[in-house]
Amino acid sequence: MGAIWTLNQAGLSGRGRPRLDALDLRIEPGITAIMGPSGAGKTSLLNLLVGFESPDTGTLTGPAQPIAWSPHDGGLWPHLNVREHLAAVSACDPAAFLAPLRLMDHLEVLPQDLSLGERSRLSIARALATGREVLVMDEPLIHVDAATEVEGWAFILDTVRQRNANLVYSTHVPEKVIGIAESVLCLSEGRGTYHGSVSELYYEPESLDLAEVLGPCNWFESDEAAHELVGAGTRCLRPEQLQLIADPEGPLEVLCVTFRGSLEEVLVRDPRTEKSRLLLHRPPCKRLKKGDRLTPVCVFGS
Repeated sequence: MGAIWTLNQAGLSGRGRPRLDALDLRIEPGITAIMGPSGAGKTSLLNLLVGFESPDTGTLTGPAQPIAWSPHDGGLWPHLNVREHLAAVSACDPAAFLAPLRLMDHLEVLPQDLSLGERSRLSIARALATGREVLVMDEPLIHVDAATEVEGWAFILDTVRQRNANLVYSTHVPEKVIGIAESVLCLSEGRGTYHGSVSELYYEPESLDLAEVLGPCNWFESDEAAHELVGAGTRCLRPEQLQLIADPEGPLEVLCVTFRGSLEEVLVRDPRTEKSRLLLHRPPCKRLKKGDRLTPVCVFGS
């Protein structure tokens, strides 16, 4: 199977600047995340992919078969209750899609009487119930609590993978890309800044801006002494790739330690150069403290 969508210099006009600016890309089969901050153009791109809008410039070709779409606002039918939403798109047992998304207690409820999270889950259940091979979801489960969100994503992925279907979805949360998507398209102010594998962007980003798209990192300029001490062959080390080991003979001195839950920020100084910088790592049970000396070690290369 070739590319699902191909965009050639595709753009959408907007006020002040284009909403999408001359995008050249191919979206291949599999699971693709569209990543970027608010206003980056994520929803505009999905609107193009599903045919809700047409390019003002350039061209777009897409799949011949119908697409299942879960838009940002849910796109629900106000006159149909929860059960009727699924009956309208499929003859399947609605429980197969509503139970995993915790909607079985709302079968006769209209959308206006559902919470935002319940509307989001219903939109996803309807999209999955269509049985279509191509699904597009705009920030799925964004209004859902953490526990229900984990269950919801597990159900989405199980369904997509069992069918060997294709999913394109938008998000601004790194954790909703890592471990979910196979490829990622990064947008900034309507322009594509990266399109490729999630793993490559995580471990081998070309710039600090791209590195931070998928979360915190230690970014080393080529002339930094700390980089040489770590002995890494990359300019980007994720916190889990860096160990800061308390060592009385260590080359770096701890100036400040800030605990951030799963991360620890350690401000260190190199007495040889008097330069300081912040290092991020996953803290062990025994934490560092001001005045400690330490040795940084690269846990594994990229």
